[in-house]
Amino acid sequence: MRIRHGHLFTRLAIAAIAALRDAGVSVETHEMNGWPHGFGADGGWIDQYFAPWLTTVFAR
Repeated sequence: MRIRHGHLFTRLAIAAIAALRDAGVSVETHEMNGWPHGFGADGGWIDQYFAPWLTTVFAR
């Protein structure tokens, strides 16, 4: 299954991002168009984005 712009999960994520931003929370997003839902670690996003973020979170 591919994530489509109209997909429920996508709409919920977009709404959550908007709510966080409206509340003044800094949010970084990355749109991964054409990637299938549940793509796991394919594409290198874990090493590039998630691992550094998680390291920062646990360092606090």
